[in-house]
Amino acid sequence: MTIGFDNLKAALISPDEEVRRSAVASLRETVEPWALPLVENALGDDNWRVRKAAVEVIREHPDRETAAGVFIKALGDEENAGRRTAAMEGLAAMAQDAVPYLLANVNHPDLDVRKFIVDILGDIGDPAAVDSLAPLVRHSSDNIRLAAVEALGAIGGDKAFDLILDLLPTGDLSLQFSLLHSLGKIGKPIPVDGLRPLLDKKILRRAIYDALGRTRSKEAVELIVDGIRESTKSARQAAVRSLYILAREPGLGDFVEQKVKDALADENIDYFGEFIDADNREYKLAAIKLLSMIGSPSALDILLKFSSDDSVQADVDDAISRINKIAPSVVDKVEKEKKPVLGKEFFKSIRDPRPPPKVLGPMSMAHFEKVRDLVTRVSGLHYEHDLKYLLERRVQRRMEDVGLDSYEEYVRLVEGRDERGQTERRRLINSLSTNETYFFREDFQLRAFHQEILPALMEQKRKSRDDRIRVWSAGCSSGEEPYTIAILIQETPGTEHFKFDVVGSDINDQIVAQARKAEYGLSSFRATTDYYKSTYFVQENNRFRLIDQIRKMVSFDTTNILEAKDNPRLKNIDVIFCRNVIIYFNQEAKKQVVDQFYQLLNPGGYLLLGHSESLMSISTQFELVHLKNDLVYRKPIRRRGRE
Repeated sequence: MTIGFDNLKAALISPDEEVRRSAVASLRETVEPWALPLVENALGDDNWRVRKAAVEVIREHPDRETAAGVFIKALGDEENAGRRTAAMEGLAAMAQDAVPYLLANVNHPDLDVRKFIVDILGDIGDPAAVDSLAPLVRHSSDNIRLAAVEALGAIGGDKAFDLILDLLPTGDLSLQFSLLHSLGKIGKPIPVDGLRPLLDKKILRRAIYDALGRTRSKEAVELIVDGIRESTKSARQAAVRSLYILAREPGLGDFVEQKVKDALADENIDYFGEFIDADNREYKLAAIKLLSMIGSPSALDILLKFSSDDSVQADVDDAISRINKIAPSVVDKVEKEKKPVLGKEFFKSIRDPRPPPKVLGPMSMAHFEKVRDLVTRVSGLHYEHDLKYLLERRVQRRMEDVGLDSYEEYVRLVEGRDERGQTERRRLINSLSTNETYFFREDFQLRAFHQEILPALMEQKRKSRDDRIRVWSAGCSSGEEPYTIAILIQETPGTEHFKFDVVGSDINDQIVAQARKAEYGLSSFRATTDYYKSTYFVQENNRFRLIDQIRKMVSFDTTNILEAKDNPRLKNIDVIFCRNVIIYFNQEAKKQVVDQFYQLLNPGGYLLLGHSESLMSISTQFELVHLKNDLVYRKPIRRRGRE
């Protein structure tokens, strides 16, 4: 099929992204010599769907060497991060077909391109790449070394494992963090004696416990149990999750249970509540499972507090039933204490559990996938099949509110393009959004912002004679995070000489309206010192109102972070906080969001994710920076050059 060059060229610069996408897709059928350069140019389009179409056309080119060459050339575009990301996706999609050409360029003179090639080899996971990657684990460039270690971890195998293990004792902190992560991914038993000395380095403990959770070793279990008592939340959570993973290993379940029970049955374990409060579902399930193992009155008491939380209700019910089965005396003891509050019928339901009646019945898988895919497309939120029950419950609530008793009718409603359909989509997204937050959450990261990032930014701005610093709290929920940021700015010496823009955004318009009011209950202050509470808040009955000086430093909007690049207020950002948000996104949405973050940040700008999140397998555009208080991501200030 022959398509006119002039018509295509005009379509490819259309302001309508769908016109551009269709034009690119049509080039799949064009054999004219001018077609490939047009597709190559579309790799750098502003819209990710257009870039994706270009990737598909080039990937299907019959000449594999030509296709790989186009992508590798695009990796060197230092001005267009989207083009580089698209090229990486294209090469990864070519899989083994691309490996010979990637290996031929693994020592590319441009260090950025070399790093991207290493990352792609890791994504493809071909063992043939190990010998070429081996020399790079001792490269002079930190970024090349880290990329090589991550790639070897993704490829796995004995040779990669031995290489990483040999390097572990001699690496610096940031490299050791990556080494541990890679060892955990390979999943072979790690000599515990080699890990014990590293536990003296507090910042590595989370990574150590994560790695140990993949070792299938009884010795590892004993070491991890001690980690539950760690002082840092991230390390505690890693230990709990690893024990949960090991408990599911054949032959280890009973051993893990006995060790957990022996260590914690007589201890104060109130802190387990914070694990179930976590944003990460795996942490929630791990904490619930361990509480069922502990089986003490304290464990049952914590579980009862979450018995009406529909995000974990089924798992909590199973844990309570298990305790009742193996330790009925524990239920007897708690019943005597709690019956006046919870009532006789509550404990009867524990002893004789029956599934609650479902008037609507379960959603079919077809209806679930239609609603799930719509939610993902609109908001980025993604529900795997094991979370069907949670989406189903939220949908049932919405159906009750709008007066529908048929899933088919509800699907038609939320798919509708009229005002009613748009309103219901927004309300469904609101009901699915996680809004659990509080002031001064993840304090080690906030210390990094307060003590290191802000001073570094101010020094950088002084040199460039720029007096404006912009901070964006993405997925800010009810506002505690951006207001915390504003308080820390106020507390930082020298900030009076700069103009600060702090923006909080969330897709949930109802929760943003609450944030603008800046009034909070006691649960928002679980990590707030008396100093901050008395200095920056005014108590009014059982509520606390933020003082106007701080409230006016923050502005809010309802930006969907999937569409952040279209918001004129979110340009030239210096720091982005996006903590415990993208963990709910699928891989494609994560890449789309992180790509936009990169574009919106100033060179040298910082990206702060939640402590359980990383950019591994999502983006290699950022550099990992080891600060005194935390590991954070930064957009490079300048190209790292050539060799």
